[in-house]
Amino acid sequence: MKLLVEEFVFQKIMSMSPPAPDQGYTSSVSRRDFLRVGGLGVVSLSVGEKSSGAASSAAIAGKNVIFLLMSGGPSHIETFDPKPEAPTYIRGPVKAISTALPGVYLSEGLPRIAERLDRCTLIRSLWHHAAPLHETSMQLLMTGRLAGRGVRPPSYQTVFTREYRLTSQELGLSSSGFPTVVLSPPTKPEPHRATFYRGETGGDWGNDFTPHHEVLACEGSRFEHEVLQNEPEILRRLYGYSHCGAMCLRARQLIEQGSRCVTVHLYPPQPKALSWDCHGSESSAPGIVTDYRDTICPEFDRAYAALIDDLDQRGLLDKTLVIATGEFGRSPRINPQGGREHWPRVWSAILAGGNLPEGRVVGASDSQAAEPIDRPVHISELVASIYHQFNVDPTRQWTTPTGSSLALVDASPIAELNA
Repeated sequence: MKLLVEEFVFQKIMSMSPPAPDQGYTSSVSRRDFLRVGGLGVVSLSVGEKSSGAASSAAIAGKNVIFLLMSGGPSHIETFDPKPEAPTYIRGPVKAISTALPGVYLSEGLPRIAERLDRCTLIRSLWHHAAPLHETSMQLLMTGRLAGRGVRPPSYQTVFTREYRLTSQELGLSSSGFPTVVLSPPTKPEPHRATFYRGETGGDWGNDFTPHHEVLACEGSRFEHEVLQNEPEILRRLYGYSHCGAMCLRARQLIEQGSRCVTVHLYPPQPKALSWDCHGSESSAPGIVTDYRDTICPEFDRAYAALIDDLDQRGLLDKTLVIATGEFGRSPRINPQGGREHWPRVWSAILAGGNLPEGRVVGASDSQAAEPIDRPVHISELVASIYHQFNVDPTRQWTTPTGSSLALVDASPIAELNA
């Protein structure tokens, strides 16, 4: 009942609140302004090749993407694919709850998402067979390919940024602002740790089209004073007073201002800090599965539900695909420390908006959440689906530094998302 009251008040505020003053950050713009500024997308061709007129025309109909990156690899069992009938050492101490879809369960830490699941699509059969490392898995998640043999493929963000700018120039349109933005909380560098390509930059395309980065320290900062001050208090409460909530709120602001692709790093792994990377290791990744129930999932649940409601109220949800997933899942068996290890053989994602079919579950894992048993979805298919949202052909070729030609992704978009 409290949730329904808050949402009713939020809807009243949305219908009554005037646009905020222009102070560099905008909390409300007209739908006409949004379409005028934000309705640009493009098709990626080979490096150095300009987009065709047909590509430019198709790009105008492209949609936006908000990618809630569950950095570190979330446990699918403690989020979107619980196994209430499995043995205790697999299902763990976190309970499953019913959802708006009959017979479909989520973790007890996600009650708001459970109420809205009939407006979402679940994918429960993501997989890859690369090494179970953050770096290799992030390469696949952000580019659809593994780096190697002298090739570092560009992220989908880089491809879109490049083509957005070229198309804007060809059509004589203003390209002020940032078409792609990456949001993250402050992080501390880890000493003595080697850095490997994670697929989050331009790779072989260089740094000319790298997304704009914002680091959001949510208390006592410019973000707190200049970004959030124009938002109604009830809206801030709906998103939640957490880094997760604040960054999801900022993602909505950026889409409203005309950004087309916003990636949000949620709980990136940090030494001795809670994150999705729940090894139960005191010295590095201390999180355990009950931290999902008690802390991480409630914050994420509140923010994700508020984000899709907020976008919907502003008429932006059909034009904006909201994706939440990580680079892999977690092991079926709980380790002795109460955590789970890396597991790329199956994991889950949740999607909403973007005019996708609603209330659908794509694929399934086995009874122990160890392998896909129905409609395996390779992670590259998800990347191809992101390109599809931008009206980008994922099979378009680009030339590598070695002189060979590669498709952006060797996969097709997930057919079930377009039916």
